[in-house]
Amino acid sequence: MKKPALMLLLSILIACTPVPWHIKENESSLHNAAEISVGPVWTYSPTVSLSLYRRTDMPKGKIILVAHVPGVRLFAEEPSLMFQIDGKVVTFSSSDKQIHLETDPGPVNETFFGSSTSSSSKRYEIDDLFLRRLIEAEKVIVRIKLKDSFAEGIFSDDRAAAYQAFSTFYERITGQSFSLRRNIQKGNPRRRASDRIVIP
Repeated sequence: MKKPALMLLLSILIACTPVPWHIKENESSLHNAAEISVGPVWTYSPTVSLSLYRRTDMPKGKIILVAHVPGVRLFAEEPSLMFQIDGKVVTFSSSDKQIHLETDPGPVNETFFGSSTSSSSKRYEIDDLFLRRLIEAEKVIVRIKLKDSFAEGIFSDDRAAAYQAFSTFYERITGQSFSLRRNIQKGNPRRRASDRIVIP
């Protein structure tokens, strides 16, 4: 199997495999405030992952959403982030003038040096009402517009770590829970990736 095809297959397998995630909470001495975050967590796609971040000194309800794509990629002109929520498109513009580039050196021990991986990201402001809208919707597709193409992922698939992590994040910051999560825990998925619709 040629290397590009093998890498694509591995990427798909990684995106479709449950990945452990957890909510991180700590105190920021710099801002003198409590911080809560989750991610990056994958959508049901090998090309789009998302993070959430909130600090208690931010305006009420404000949340920072970070959109990530693998590799060194240039984002398109704003608005560069799109959600299709039950057929309706919502767009967001980033305040970041440049991408944030992160590099993971990979696993290293005495006998093995893993290959490094990189990702590009931008930050967007949302609020807790929009987050709840994402979680409650039946079909949500997220698209990151890039200079030469786009990356698209399915947020609303129950197997996607992003959907599960965002639900828990919302519960943690608001104290409100979702009956939808109880359906997941009982093994009753309410949607699958086959429901995919493409943003025009």
